[in-house]
Amino acid sequence: MSENITPQQYRAELSNMNHEVAQLKAQVIESQTIDKYNPFDNPTEYHHYNDDYSKISPEINEIGYKIPLSPPRSEKRGIKHYYNVAGLCLVLSEILTILLFYALTYIISGVLLFANRSANIEAVENYMKSTSIYMGINMLIFMLANVGLAWFGLKIAKIKTSELFKTTSFTFTRAFQYIFIALMLQTFAAYISSGITYFFEQCGYSPLSPDNSIGFSTYTGKIMSIVYGCLVAPITEEFFYRGMLLKLFSKANQRFGIFFTAFLFGIAHGNIAQFSLGFIVGIFLAHITLKHNSIIPAIICHIAVNTKSEVLNIIYKSFDSGYFISAIITVAAALFGLIMFFEFRLKNKLPATTPAQTRRGFSLTCTCVPIIIVITYQLFNMLLSITA
Repeated sequence: MSENITPQQYRAELSNMNHEVAQLKAQVIESQTIDKYNPFDNPTEYHHYNDDYSKISPEINEIGYKIPLSPPRSEKRGIKHYYNVAGLCLVLSEILTILLFYALTYIISGVLLFANRSANIEAVENYMKSTSIYMGINMLIFMLANVGLAWFGLKIAKIKTSELFKTTSFTFTRAFQYIFIALMLQTFAAYISSGITYFFEQCGYSPLSPDNSIGFSTYTGKIMSIVYGCLVAPITEEFFYRGMLLKLFSKANQRFGIFFTAFLFGIAHGNIAQFSLGFIVGIFLAHITLKHNSIIPAIICHIAVNTKSEVLNIIYKSFDSGYFISAIITVAAALFGLIMFFEFRLKNKLPATTPAQTRRGFSLTCTCVPIIIVITYQLFNMLLSITA
């Protein structure tokens, strides 16, 4: 048969063989090269959320390279760079918030005192609390601190802001399911918070809850309070926590990123009563952010949680049977959310972690000075919220 092969056919067969050899060679090289978006060979992680790990450890591009159990100095330095950027933004957030609050308060107080020289500082302070001024200050601070520093952190880490919104596989049905799961977790966290409060009270202490007793004398103040709680706070907090922080802390370990950002979100509330809410709901919000590669699902759920609280508060104050109506709505939403939660958990598990990844998470953050500073400061504030 070979004698009947023409030179053209021979060259064609040789070309096909060379092509097959090249394909096999490429497959061998690929099998010996680490996946830049799944460097730890962890099938439970959401690989579409991961960044190129060769930016941290260029060695993974080398054929035959194996990631060691413990990170070498160069890789450790690369991971800590992102952790330190996140820690720096957390520290700057605390500093900027305090400085802006006092600066804006003093400036506006000075203007009001100058405009009405017969008034004293106490009267001006009461006026600012009862109108929309204080709420406007808080709204401005949240927008500048959360959004500004989130953008700053992403810029230093060389991550495009658009990467926080690459939403995948997110539908209206998913949004509906997630909202009720978040409402259920909110109710669950409230019971845990009540239990913690009861425990401290039995020991003779009282963990302070946030003061929401400011009464607004103007409709503008009331509207701004609703806008602040239901829109500004959820959007800016998600941009900061599930956006920038989660992206940076998930560089080497998604599970660590989920739990650590939830912990930071919890202690940021400044009191033990609200820590459970921030931590429990924060875990779920981080999970769906990784799953859909976007902060949009988390923003929607956060808005729903805060809006529900605002609506129930209005119902409670507006009707004689407000407490009963609020309780019925809360229980019904929680029960339906529980069903949605079980359905979600059957198909979606939290990312697991490999032995190598465990050495690239919490142990490294313990060596990052900015993170130690901000956690110490926030835990100290939580302790101060406990009164005898």
